[in-house]
Amino acid sequence: MENISDFLDHLCEAEEHRVQLLVRWGYTIYRTYYGPGSDEQWTRLLKNITDGVERGLPEMDGAGRMPDAVAKAKYQFRLDARSLPTTLNDLSMEDVRQVYREGSGGQPMRGVQCNDWQNAIFLLADAQVLQDPDLSLVKVLDADYDPVRAVPTNPRYGPQRNFEWLTIPTTAVLDFYNYVDMPFTFDELEDLAGKERHWDPYEQK
Repeated sequence: MENISDFLDHLCEAEEHRVQLLVRWGYTIYRTYYGPGSDEQWTRLLKNITDGVERGLPEMDGAGRMPDAVAKAKYQFRLDARSLPTTLNDLSMEDVRQVYREGSGGQPMRGVQCNDWQNAIFLLADAQVLQDPDLSLVKVLDADYDPVRAVPTNPRYGPQRNFEWLTIPTTAVLDFYNYVDMPFTFDELEDLAGKERHWDPYEQK
């Protein structure tokens, strides 16, 4: 979904006098690493993600004809940042999924998906993410992943392939939001990512 009109329609909660009223959109992001230097890295990571979204919106098809709407979409973007060492330090992926599902620390953001899918996707900044000097990636997880149900019951289908998490470039959060909503499901993106578990929209084009 790279057309700005489609994106705005997707975010449109209602229309009043032909003016679109846009909902807040974005992701909850959890920090699970609090080692030396990680405070500065966490701040930089949040800025990198936000900057990537704000740069990407005006580059979408048709954005030049709708500058006011693009500005509204930028304004409505949120990173719901969760950084609390007493409860999040060194949690595993499954632990953070549980935190998300339970709404610990306040109700997290859910995707504004077409057909009211309301999928439960969040971002994760763990040691791998925050110890990267370039902060080149962030992890994306599906909170509804069930590790038991994910194991194939028929051996002919081979071993388990999908674990409902990926790394993506920190500059590609907007692209991921677009792709996982319209053209692909999370599982399909995971298949595209392959064994490296890294999905880069720029490599898919």
